[in-house]
Amino acid sequence: MTIGYLHVGEATHGVSRYGRLLADATREHTDGTVQKAEVVFDDKPSDNAARLRRAADALAEADLIHLQYNERVWGESQKALRYLRAFVSHCRPPLVATLHDVRSGYGWMAIAQRLWRERSMARSFRTPRSRQNETDSSALKERLLASMGRALSFVTDERQNERTTRWLGSRAARVLVCTEEEARRAQEVIPSERLAVVPHFVETRQFDMTKKQAKTALGLDGQRVITVLGFIHARKGHDLVVEALPQLPNDVRAVFAGEPGRDSPHYANHLHARADQLGVTSRMQITGYLPEAQLNQYLAATDLALCPFRQVSASGTLATWIGADRPILASETSLVDEYNARADNAIATFSPLTGDALARQIRRLLTEDTSPQHAALDRLRAQLDLPATAQRHMDQYRDVVRRTAADGQSYTSYEN
Repeated sequence: MTIGYLHVGEATHGVSRYGRLLADATREHTDGTVQKAEVVFDDKPSDNAARLRRAADALAEADLIHLQYNERVWGESQKALRYLRAFVSHCRPPLVATLHDVRSGYGWMAIAQRLWRERSMARSFRTPRSRQNETDSSALKERLLASMGRALSFVTDERQNERTTRWLGSRAARVLVCTEEEARRAQEVIPSERLAVVPHFVETRQFDMTKKQAKTALGLDGQRVITVLGFIHARKGHDLVVEALPQLPNDVRAVFAGEPGRDSPHYANHLHARADQLGVTSRMQITGYLPEAQLNQYLAATDLALCPFRQVSASGTLATWIGADRPILASETSLVDEYNARADNAIATFSPLTGDALARQIRRLLTEDTSPQHAALDRLRAQLDLPATAQRHMDQYRDVVRRTAADGQSYTSYEN
């Protein structure tokens, strides 16, 4: 069987990287033959659409084509649908699509609820303005208009993403997601018979230095390092770590290994301000974007990985920590439940979502024997490594090809 993989976007982007690693694992660990087409967008939509049509033609002889979908990678808003139409309209083999970042709900009411939650979080972490600005009528009007503009843009983009996801689901023979929670959410716009769950792969990481060596290289000698990985956003709960720091021994250092998300400019400022209020500024570090080699240093230096998420459905961050074999402490979510169902107690949890609860569990895990968790993580990695994940995808590919042959038509012709 020949599988055609379409890679869209910069190779360093998480979604694009996911597809590339999967294609390489399919070539190395299955009996499938791999073809690849790559498209990097520029600022000319017509040129991008033409590139996608050529990519579809290049994969025309495959038995099946697999693409990864995230609206940002595909150009966002209306461009994403335009680009998908350009590619799919030229596809001859049946199509498999993996959805990333599946929303917590589609439709007007769900979008409005998400907008309200996002607004509430943003306001909670906004740096206070001066009294003069707060009372100046022109400043208030300007901020109100800007806020209304952002809200309208959010709603418009979310409705367009719903439309695009629904459209893609109507054309793909199979739509894959990484968790049962994502499958539950996707069923709102995609027929359940076309959905399947293939867990996010775990990429085993080999470090070229010991934990002590990594700490020395990063100037963290003599400190116990707790790390939150990825974009800095309120949904990830970095503020809970700041609240926990005063209750932890002075040798505990919190590292936020990532850069602020572009849609959360106030949150990083809030973290700095709150750390200053609590007197823990010297024990908190925001690294900014980390290239792979430096990221590995911080992973190697970590004593305890933290995932205090407020909202999550699938997480490349958790998969990275599992691959790095570091003890993990996470908030109680359905995603963590799915992992722990595969390997009991692989991921420790805390509840409720407060700094106090987080601090209690951090203190416990930094002092007790974590070898049972390491053993459970070993079992989890064995189930979710790249070779095993590639085989799970091959099972899906074979089923799609078999069903397409039995039906005598391509699923990409289906309408809503």
